[in-house]
Amino acid sequence: MGNITSSTTRSSSSSSYCSISRSSSSSSASSYCSISSCSSASSAIMQLATNKATASNHISLFDPRLLRPLLHHTSISQDQQAVATLLMTSKQLQEAVAEVLAGQLPVVLYMVREQRLRLLAAWLCKHAGLVKSLAVQRVSLQTRPQSEEWRTAASSALERTLAAAAASGSLQLQSFSFGDAAGPGLLQQLPAAHLTQLKTRTLFNCAASFEAVARLTSLRELRLTKYDYTTSDDASVPAEGLQRFAAGLRQLTQLQMRTVTPAQLQLLPPQLQQLHAGVLVDWGSATDIATLCRPQMTVLHSLCIATGDLPGADRQQDTVLAPLSALQLTRLKLGDVRSVQLHHLQLPQLQQLVVNHTYRQQGQLRMGHITALRKLSMQHLSTALRVGDQMPPNLQELHCGLWGVIQQEGDARECMGLEIILALTRLEVLQLEFGNAATATAEELQQLSSLSSLQEVRLSFMEDADALAADAAAALQARPLKSFDWVTLDISDLLLQQLAQLQGLTQLELQAMAFNGHRADAVLGQLAPALQQLTELRCFDIYAKRDDTNVMEPAGDSVEGVKAFLQAVGGLSLLGEVRVKYPCRLRKAAQQQLRCWLQQQLPSKLAQGRCRVDKNEPDVWLCTTPISGHDWDEW
Repeated sequence: MGNITSSTTRSSSSSSYCSISRSSSSSSASSYCSISSCSSASSAIMQLATNKATASNHISLFDPRLLRPLLHHTSISQDQQAVATLLMTSKQLQEAVAEVLAGQLPVVLYMVREQRLRLLAAWLCKHAGLVKSLAVQRVSLQTRPQSEEWRTAASSALERTLAAAAASGSLQLQSFSFGDAAGPGLLQQLPAAHLTQLKTRTLFNCAASFEAVARLTSLRELRLTKYDYTTSDDASVPAEGLQRFAAGLRQLTQLQMRTVTPAQLQLLPPQLQQLHAGVLVDWGSATDIATLCRPQMTVLHSLCIATGDLPGADRQQDTVLAPLSALQLTRLKLGDVRSVQLHHLQLPQLQQLVVNHTYRQQGQLRMGHITALRKLSMQHLSTALRVGDQMPPNLQELHCGLWGVIQQEGDARECMGLEIILALTRLEVLQLEFGNAATATAEELQQLSSLSSLQEVRLSFMEDADALAADAAAALQARPLKSFDWVTLDISDLLLQQLAQLQGLTQLELQAMAFNGHRADAVLGQLAPALQQLTELRCFDIYAKRDDTNVMEPAGDSVEGVKAFLQAVGGLSLLGEVRVKYPCRLRKAAQQQLRCWLQQQLPSKLAQGRCRVDKNEPDVWLCTTPISGHDWDEW
């Protein structure tokens, strides 16, 4: 197997927003496997060894005093590209790597094509003894999801890969992560004596899957999510599966699973120290609430409450959430609640709270008593902040809505809640949904620059508010922003003029939810010079959804803007991750011209990924780093 090229990745939440850490540098622990020839890693290693040898009176590179600490350094031992490069050098160095780094290497594979699995299988048969953890993520470079047949074939190929590696006798995997459905055949190939961590999706209606997991008796951490399209998302886990876990997984201390009933929580392994669970709760049932909140549930750290077709908390009395205060939760996700009910939530250790709908017919938000809360997400515009609301004082991340109200007399305008946000001086990440063009003025938005800790901003506009969008971008120029996400109906000229001023950005995401495809070449041409100014950019994502009401607009002939855009992207030296999904209404001759240009003139950085004009709708589609559609840490 050739060397394994590393690339940065990011977490994608289940929503359309991206969650980007403040440091976007390459991470060897999140590399992806591809086959290419690259000597940069070995050159850096040899240069480091030369420097050490010079400082040590010219001792041999293979002297254990030099070689062992050199190989143990995390820049080598935890970097699959560096290790793969060393394994293509001298036999003596190969033997040293096999001895010193046995069972230490994390390997990550983005499963784009089955060919990669065949190459991984061949590599693992030779070097399985090096691998400590294997993470396989299913991703698609297509504009449409991959078929179920493709998923099944890929899972079978991975099963054969692990079987071949196990046959070599040296596979001692301690951790395995699979971003797709792991059936019983795949799970049975995992080494039960060594595996301590498993993270995967599985079929909850398949008893054989639970049996296969239960045989992994060395597991200490288990994360399972459902992969059953034939059952409701709120369907609970079969009790028989949980009983198998309790009988077989005697060393399990951490479990993440959804969805279970309150009664089923009593079937879980008794030695658990941390439980992160999705629980199906009937808020109208005193038995459900009492069972969920019993004193023995101190191991429950994260709780995601689902109701399905059962009555929600919003239909109950004001104090319905009070029993949850008996738990030691650090993360909580609720469904429909009323604002007054949150006041009765007494959880001093709570760090993250997600509320889908907070009905505001009466009462104010009073959450100032939850002082440990760092992340708050209120995911509906009905939760827009209002004057007098009391927010947790130590928030670092906030997702909420703002809604402006225009009074009939004299067109006076009241902006809801902006001053509440300005009081949260520790905010590092701010995600705002602007309900309408009356939400705020340029002067009011300018006050956001006073948030001295702010580093990431995500903005979305529910109405066509080009001027407001541009004002927001201009207001944030004074902040040393690292991340900027933008969701609106269309990408306006005003916005494009402001982007070039945000020169400290390391991550940029633009989304247009009703874009006119005939404008694509002109817009991308305008975006090109703005991107050239963003020299610190490491992650770039632009997505536009075609406005079907404009299908009769004439197709264009020019592709110069698209070319300039791709050349600008290719010229960003620090850029490690790119995703472009952009509709272009082009005539067939223009499409063919662009395809030929992509093959002959595309910047080499982009050519290593995948860039094309989609034949079906024609879209410009580019993805240099596969982006997974699921983030395990998101709810």
